[in-house]
Amino acid sequence: MGYSARQGMLVVGLSIASPLVGMVACDQRSGGIVLPPGDTAGKGGSHAGGSNGMELAGDGGQADPGGAGGAEAPAGGKGGSQTSSGGSHTHGSGGSKSGTGGTGDTGSAAGTTSGTAGDEGDPGPVAGASGASEGGGGEGGADDPGSGGTSSGGVAGTGGSPAGPLPNCIYHSDPVVDVPVGGTGGVGGVGGVGGVGGASPSPHGVAVGTNTFLGPYLTDLAGFALYIYGADFPGDCNSPPVSNCYADCAQSWPVFNANERTLPSTLDPAAFGTLDRGDGTHQTTYNGWPLYYYKSDTSPNVINGQNKSKTWFAAELALPNLLVMRGPVAGGGVKYLADGSGWTLYSVPGDLPGSGSEPPVSNCTGTCLDAFTPFGDGDVFPCTSLEPHDVTVFLRADGVMQAAYKGVPLYYSHNDLRSGDELGVGVLGGALVLP
Repeated sequence: MGYSARQGMLVVGLSIASPLVGMVACDQRSGGIVLPPGDTAGKGGSHAGGSNGMELAGDGGQADPGGAGGAEAPAGGKGGSQTSSGGSHTHGSGGSKSGTGGTGDTGSAAGTTSGTAGDEGDPGPVAGASGASEGGGGEGGADDPGSGGTSSGGVAGTGGSPAGPLPNCIYHSDPVVDVPVGGTGGVGGVGGVGGVGGASPSPHGVAVGTNTFLGPYLTDLAGFALYIYGADFPGDCNSPPVSNCYADCAQSWPVFNANERTLPSTLDPAAFGTLDRGDGTHQTTYNGWPLYYYKSDTSPNVINGQNKSKTWFAAELALPNLLVMRGPVAGGGVKYLADGSGWTLYSVPGDLPGSGSEPPVSNCTGTCLDAFTPFGDGDVFPCTSLEPHDVTVFLRADGVMQAAYKGVPLYYSHNDLRSGDELGVGVLGGALVLP
């Protein structure tokens, strides 16, 4: 049963109401719902174990790699190969168990022991994606993993029970410097980006600001806030980011390019990338999300763009993992719930919504769990577009913690291959969850 020392309240099966109205914190300081981690996560790793293998970022994020992150995903051999960014790759996407990769006592000092595949079971949601910790060879195997020492935890989706669709890897690429065109100076009006006359360029880097309600968030070097957009599709190591803000949108929300990408020591360079916008310009990304300014932020240390249209959010260091996305305008621009990596969340028929003091009841078992994975077996932090008291957590009959919105249990679809996909709609009656 989960307990939050900061908030001083039990959270299992309860609604948590925030004392803050309007601008509610999306990080761990307030407005969050704290659930017990599944098994044991590394200090900076993800909540990876648990009954259903869902992964959510740990307290320290990517900057401090921790343990392998879960009993079901042992790391490689003793001193063996890396655990994939602090344990974030903790399941073969085809199975709930990664290859063991040797226990550390197997294999020679040269690390010749190969990793073993995961246990067989139901097919996983994504065939053949990267597994958990690379199964290094024996002791000293980091430099010489040995033949076959990269266990993928059930090759081509043959291992264990479904572990969720998320690749849990961050999009990263090198900086790209855009050369200013003429004397426009960039995006007139956003401080530090040249102004209307455009004499000086934007400071080329990223800094960290602090807000009373949000906590730490990203800024440029002049202190102007940076934002993410719920209509974009954040990237990961398998899929590049997609920006859906052009034309009039980009006039109100100018793109941000950190160019050389100077970073303070508190930020992890691996969390940043560069998006080629296809028009000769580039855009810096954070945890896969393209970054923007807001034209009405006319001075540093203000966040006027927070929660605009319920889909614009300041780029917090610890991004919310429950937020509002918006589908393509051509399809009606429907707003729906997604996790912090842009993966769509669904409801399924047959569940009993919670009401009042009665928690929800999930009846998604058997064939349903072959198509959907419960969301919320970890820390759930809704963002400002969502009222915290609308988000509850409950214990399923199989012992897995699950989150619900307005009493409706939330799920991932195994059909979705990347952020922004809505391929679970109609599968066994799966539907988008509207805010």
